[in-house]
This record gives sequence, structure tokens and C-alpha cells, in this order.
Amino acid sequence: MINRYIPYGYYVQDAQIRINESEASVIRTVFHDYISGASLKCLASQLTMAGTEFLPGRSDWDANRVYRLLCNEKYAGKNEFSPIVAQDVFLAAQDIRGGRNQYQKGQEEITTITDAVAPILCGICGAPAKRHRGQKGKYPQKYVCSNPDCNREYRFSDPKMTAQIHRLLQIAEIQQPDCGESSLAIRRAENEIERLLGSPDADPEEIRSRIFDLAAERYRLLTAGFIITDKLRTALAPANLSSSNIRKIVMETVKEIRLTDDEVLEVTLINDQPVYHTLRVIHGVNVDEDYFVIGIVNVDDEIKNKQRADMEHEKSLKSANDKARRDELTGIRNANAYKEMKDSIQKRIDDADKELKFALVICDLNDLKHINDTRGHGMGDEYIQKTSKLICQTFAHSPVFRIGGDEFAAILISGDYSERDALLNKFRGQVAENSRTKSGPVVASGIAIYDPGKDKDFSEVFNRADAMMYENKKSLKSDKEIKVFHSMEKGMELPLYSKRKLDNMFEILYTVSESDYVYVCDMKYDYSRWSLKLVDDFNMSSDYMYCAGEEWGRLVHPDDIAEYRRAVEETFSTRAKVSSLRHRVKNRNGQYVICYTKGFILVDDNGDPEYFGGVIYTV
Repeated sequence: MINRYIPYGYYVQDAQIRINESEASVIRTVFHDYISGASLKCLASQLTMAGTEFLPGRSDWDANRVYRLLCNEKYAGKNEFSPIVAQDVFLAAQDIRGGRNQYQKGQEEITTITDAVAPILCGICGAPAKRHRGQKGKYPQKYVCSNPDCNREYRFSDPKMTAQIHRLLQIAEIQQPDCGESSLAIRRAENEIERLLGSPDADPEEIRSRIFDLAAERYRLLTAGFIITDKLRTALAPANLSSSNIRKIVMETVKEIRLTDDEVLEVTLINDQPVYHTLRVIHGVNVDEDYFVIGIVNVDDEIKNKQRADMEHEKSLKSANDKARRDELTGIRNANAYKEMKDSIQKRIDDADKELKFALVICDLNDLKHINDTRGHGMGDEYIQKTSKLICQTFAHSPVFRIGGDEFAAILISGDYSERDALLNKFRGQVAENSRTKSGPVVASGIAIYDPGKDKDFSEVFNRADAMMYENKKSLKSDKEIKVFHSMEKGMELPLYSKRKLDNMFEILYTVSESDYVYVCDMKYDYSRWSLKLVDDFNMSSDYMYCAGEEWGRLVHPDDIAEYRRAVEETFSTRAKVSSLRHRVKNRNGQYVICYTKGFILVDDNGDPEYFGGVIYTV
């Protein structure tokens, strides 16, 4: 064998091809630097400046010579040559080489994996990681967390990112779908079947029907799982996983990509299965020079255990912090969060921050004690929740706090600050309507605007808003207890005891019902109460309404309106007949959903229809 055919990094001794460790160290360094993002031209310049000879007396490296070195399969152990670099490292370099050729041709979007292909997230806080481009003609070298409180940087160039994900998908083992996964619908169905089986009066046909429904739901979930599994296995088959179509494969199979401090990629597939991958760099020394050995390691168990512990710790901290700042009943921020916000604003006041602009709205729910004493604390809690919802909907772009039992505060900023007068008038208009129809909370309110020339303390703004709120409360208060509710449509009076009875029936029906969509109607006054979930999802005007059938009818599909009106007429006729009704109804998103209603009618002592109620199921 003639020496001139022996590639750089090898020599012949005793008719055997052996590794030249000094030259092999250079080769390993070239592969390492190239995978880390160095260009061919940069590598050639470094080798030339270091005086590294590729032939006796020749050290004038150029990009083409480095390119040929990276392409030489002998360095991965082809034929009779001993490997200088690991097979995975060699393949990673080839994947990057293909990606860089495309990049240089202006076709970066074809082969590189960026945040436009799949969401790339910060492994610490979970916020999107933004891709930062390098200087002109160079690769982007890093991703930076978009969360300003985190702002963590990750050193991943485009070729490195693409190559690692490519190798990761090659080693991914797709898991079988979990047949035991149970949805909320399945758990409710199981509980109901168990209840019916334990009841001596249960209808066998109903039990049979529910068992079939349960089986159908289980089959649906199982089928969906196998479809996703088959899709992943097909897409990630070795024959399909070429570097040329890696971008398309990632878009079809990857749900998200997470980066971590130690350059470990966590990829979550569309079946929510996480897979982990890292490049481990080991620094070694021999007699002549230092060298690097790079190997791809599957660190699934290691990372899972570490992340599980980190996630549990983070979850407990987040839960504790969230609980400390959230009102348990309403879900909005509580008095602790209000104090933190107040202290933050006070600091800006002390610093004479010229950019500080805000208004403070103080709200107080009227007659909460009377509601608790006469209708129970459950109803009082519901009124507090409704008050919270009304304030949040009105001042939708500002933080809202529950600062006491019946007291709320909203700190108006940005657009809400600019529109403060219109928003407060809108809020008071809704309160006036609630007071007139007795169909919602009556809430006193006051507002004060921060005046930098006069206010030296946050409490001064609060005192002005609080004083205005009490003035508004006086105007809303009545000197006598309201005994009746008036129907503007019928000109009839709904006695207070009738409304209480309606509320009691509604609470019982809502408690025992499987559906979140519940309603009860006093048929003599055509006055009804609807569940808040039903009101929200179908954008109805209120949970207490007169002639609610007319408002619901305006949401019914034109092709179903005749059947709907026939059913309503039968219900309110002297026959008082109730039948199941299937009809399409427009939800708050403007889409028609199929609704099934199941109702009942209760009669008074004279046999006359008195109450009509029921539940609505959607498909």
C-alpha cells in the first residue's frame, strides 16, 4: 500500500493501517468545532494560523480541504480503517453539512429547525425562546427566553439544533397508547352506572344504555390513541427520516421543543411522549495533544428523574405563591396581592415616576349580610362571584382584587385608564339594571385618579375613591326591604317567597344534575333562573330572566325554530306536556351546537303547572 493514499490521521506500520494520534486529535477538534457552529473558512484559518501540517511542509488549509476531511467516511471506521470519531458524531456533522449548504444557498427554511417549525420553549420557565441571528453570513448562535424575568440564553446554532433533533427522532421509541387513560366523561359515566346498580328502583334499560355509552367513549379514546401512534411510527420510520425532509417530519410529529442549561433537548411528540437527547463532550489528554470525544447519549431516565423533582418543587412553590395571592372563592387576586401592588405603586410615587398613571376603583357589594342571613351563605358566595365577574368583565385590561368580604378594588391602567369614565358609566348602568330587575348583584362604586402634583401617598387616592363609593352606596340603598320583583313584560309581581323557592329548586337540580347546563322556570310568572355556565357559553343576558324562552329562541337555528316553538307552546299550554327536544343553538363563538333538552313539570295543589325545569346536553 502506498503512503500517499493514506488519508490524514493515519499511517502504515507493519502492513497495518494505524491511527496517528497527533493528527487524530486535530480531526476530533475539527468535528467538535464544526458541530458547535464554526464555519469551514474559520476552521481553515485556525488550522493555518496554528501551523498544522496536512502534508510535510504544507499548512495552508482552505475551506475545501476541511470540507473533504469532514466528508471522509474512513474517519468513522469505514473498510479497514479504525474509527477516529464516533459514528453518531460523523452523522451529526453530515446532517449539519447538508443544512449549511442549504443555508448558504438562501434556503434555510427548507432544512433548519426553528421556532417557526415547532414551539421552542425555555426549559426553566416554559416561555417561548426567541431565535437570535448572528452577524451577516453567520449562523444564529443562540436562543433567548422571551420572559424578561428569566431571559436565559441557550447556545444552539441552527445546524446544531437540526442535527440533534434529527438524531433524537432516529432513536425515539414510540410508546403504545395508554388504554387505561380515563377522561372526565368516562369517570362520570362509571360513577353513574355504579349508582344505578346500587339502586333497587333502577331502570335496567337505562343501565344498559349507559354501559353502551361508556364502552363507546372508551373505544373512541383508544382509537384516537392508536391513530396517533400509527402516524408517529410511519413518519419516524428510518426510510422517511432523511435530513432533506426533517423540517416536514418535525412539523408532523413534534408538539414542542424545550431547551435546558446543559444543552439537553427535550422533545415532546404529538402523543405527549417526551424524548431526551444530548451531546456529551469528554475532554481527554494523550502524550502529544488534548482531544475531545463527542458521543450521543440517551439520558431519558436521568433527565426524567431530575425534571420530575424540579417540576414537583417548582409546582409546590408556584402553588404556594399562587394560593397566597389568589382569592379562593372568586379566583381573582386577593388582599396580599393588592398590598404588593400598592407597595409597588407607592415606590414609583416616592421616586416621582413621571410615567405613572393610574386610577383606583373601589367597589362594595350591597346587602351581603342580608343575603347571607335570609338565603344562606351559599347564595352569598354566588353573589360575591357574580360581583367579581362583573368587575372583571368591565375593567378587563386591569388587575382586580378582592380586598375584603364584600369589597373589591381595580387599578385601572393603559386602555382602561384612558376609558375610565365610559367604563364606570357602563358598570353603574349594569348595576342599575340589576337593581331594577332584581336579577344580579347591586354594587356601589367610586373612582379616584392619581394626581402627581397632590398625591404623595397611595392612601390619598384610596380615600377619595372610598368616599365616592359610599356616596354611591347611599343612593343605591333603599329605606325599606324590597318585597317583590317586578316583571316589566307581564306587569305581574313575583313575590319574594316565590323567588326563594325558585332558587332552592335550582340549587337542588344543579347539585344532582350531571350537566352544567341547568334551568328552572316559574311558569305563572315566566321567570326563570339559568346556570352561569349556560349563560356564559351562549352569551345570554343574565342568569335571572323573564320570558327567557324568547331570548333562547333567538339563538336557535332557523331550520329548527318551528319545532322549538311548538315544544315551548306545548309546555306552557293547559296540557303542560314536556318532550325531549333536539335543536341547534348558536354559542358565544357564533357556532351552532346540537342541544338535547330533558325537562320536567311540577304542578301545584290544584294540579296546575307551576314549575318547568330541566337540563341541556350538547354534542
